Amino acid sequence: MEGGPAGLDRAWLPIEVRYCGAVLNWDDLKVFLAAFREGSIGRAAERLGVSGSTVSRRLTALEEALGQSLFVRSPDGLKPTPAGTRVWEDAQEAERHVTRMQLGVGELDELRGSVRVSTSSELLHSVILPNWPEFARTFPDITVEFVESTELADLERWEADIAIRAVRPESGDNLVITRLRESEAQIFGARRLLQARGVNLEDRAALAAVGSELEDWPWVDWTSDYAHLPLAGARARLAPQARVVMRLSNLETIRLAAAAGMGLALLPSFFGRVCPTLVCLPEPALRSTVTLYLVGHAAVRNTARVKAVWEHLVTFLRGTDDAQFEEGKTLLTQAYGVTYGQKRDS
Repeated sequence: MEGGPAGLDRAWLPIEVRYCGAVLNWDDLKVFLAAFREGSIGRAAERLGVSGSTVSRRLTALEEALGQSLFVRSPDGLKPTPAGTRVWEDAQEAERHVTRMQLGVGELDELRGSVRVSTSSELLHSVILPNWPEFARTFPDITVEFVESTELADLERWEADIAIRAVRPESGDNLVITRLRESEAQIFGARRLLQARGVNLEDRAALAAVGSELEDWPWVDWTSDYAHLPLAGARARLAPQARVVMRLSNLETIRLAAAAGMGLALLPSFFGRVCPTLVCLPEPALRSTVTLYLVGHAAVRNTARVKAVWEHLVTFLRGTDDAQFEEGKTLLTQAYGVTYGQKRDS
């Protein structure tokens, strides 16, 4: 991974501290400092943005490394032992040294280099890429490597700097997690399919009426391997007797099949709305949502290049509600040369 002019990066400066012959993990010392200051595992966890079990585990690891109990744990909180008070005094000095070192390395951090972003193909193709030219113009020296994957990249093993996912990671001591947006699931149908069956696309009541006769329409759905997904389950509840004409294992392919007129499909609202050939049905109200999360490694989250990418993603993924993604059709047509609802000039 590239860093500043000398190729340095704070992520590649794992810090160990020798203390009384023991080699200590700096992350354990940070947890100790927070616990000492807060006097409580719960408050220390809140301060650090981690779970209480993580704080407890790291304190235990530090005590085992030192061979000393550092706190007396009680219902009233944490009371430092004499050994804990001694370590507190020395840990503060170590903290000052580490802070000075990080600030010194930070001076080398510039808006250049490579940032790896892991995301799904469907989100990348339809939402991110049409919104990326502005970033490239603003930050010409930052190269963004998009890793197309449906699996959560192991950020703690440096498989990516940032990941965008619809599932919140359940663990990760060094992860920064931001909830980007919630999107309602809605039913979409191709303009050609709806028009072929006599639906006036300009009549909201006519579109809403489709929602009362869902089992009379063909559907595109997930394969049986993905029947556990919320979207697949919602479709089965909405129209259990409907004729499924095609089953697929990828959300983007489901949307493409629906856009081609194969059948109705249940999609996250923002994802369906940017497709030029799809129409969003106003009914029924599903009360089902899909949540997007932005996940990064704490060690690189605030480096200049990662911060620039992170903030650009937040700007257009969080700052736009689902209805406004209708405007994304214009970006999509400009980005890929797609036309709809009109003839091409000859």
